[in-house]
Amino acid sequence: MFTKSALHLSGLLLLAALTLWPASASAQVADTHAPDSARMEINGRLVPPIVATVNGRTIPGTMLVNQVQMYKMFHQQQGHSVSPEQEAEYARQALDNLIGQELLFQKSKEWGIAVDDKTVRAEAKKIRDQFPSEEMFQHTLRLQGLNAELLHASIEKQLVEESVVRAKIAPKVDVPEDTVKTFYEQNLEQFMQPPRWEFSHIFAAAVKQDAPEDPAMQERFHKLQNMVETDARAKINKALAALKTGKAFEDVAGEYSEHEETAKNGGKWGTMARHEMPDEIYQAVSKLKPGETSGIVRSEYGFHILRLDNALPEEAMPLDQVKSDLLNHLLKEEVEKEKDKLVAGLRDDADIEVFF
Repeated sequence: MFTKSALHLSGLLLLAALTLWPASASAQVADTHAPDSARMEINGRLVPPIVATVNGRTIPGTMLVNQVQMYKMFHQQQGHSVSPEQEAEYARQALDNLIGQELLFQKSKEWGIAVDDKTVRAEAKKIRDQFPSEEMFQHTLRLQGLNAELLHASIEKQLVEESVVRAKIAPKVDVPEDTVKTFYEQNLEQFMQPPRWEFSHIFAAAVKQDAPEDPAMQERFHKLQNMVETDARAKINKALAALKTGKAFEDVAGEYSEHEETAKNGGKWGTMARHEMPDEIYQAVSKLKPGETSGIVRSEYGFHILRLDNALPEEAMPLDQVKSDLLNHLLKEEVEKEKDKLVAGLRDDADIEVFF
């Protein structure tokens, strides 16, 4: 929902994500922090030690490398490959973002906006604490062509950029209520909910488990499993018998159900779409009419008796339900637009040289 193409990824997130980047996938830029045997190319082009200068201040190639690596890692986690052309296009945009961040960092000094060293060190410690040892942390930094100085510099710039946004941009941004309503009406498909079923259950636990590989343990395992299964079946049968005598579903759930969270609430399990519930549960509740009760249903967790309380068709979420999230989304978009305008103005007056 509220999807928008955003190739710029937070520098802090990129650095923190070093903990997730496989060592075998690590690559370095050809600069003083990386050996010649570990140089990185983007779409066949070698990344130079310095990728740009902004009013005489340098942007190290290592920063661009980490932006590109995070981009690739994100897509790999989604199961998508990144073509050399996509990598090159992202690298271009990432370099533009790094230049923009440097421009904001330099301008922040004129505005008296700064982040104290204690805050920077605290953020660096959060990243460090993701590693099991100092040795592994330093090793990962080296694999990425980084060192403590570059790490701290990147954190400082990211925090300063956020401070600039809060102090100079966000207070000027406003999204009228009519704009929120118009966006909602023009993008109604983004707010559609699939069919959902509101239902209650009575539950007896009998989790299906795989038998141990050790043959000596298998006989004991099957005996215990059968005992659990027999006890659960007996309990769910008692619950079903109580329902057939006319006892209220809520009372039976409170007396017999082993799902404590729902039992104390009359068995109410909630409202779910098909993908949110076990298939056996869906197959049962989707065949019921509101107010009807199923027979005994076996899932991988145990035995259930289900009652359909309401069936909800596909429909759009009401505006009041999504207004807060939608407003925040539109405010962030407007803030980003204003930041881009500010950076564009700073570019016009800046001395920028690009080497990649």
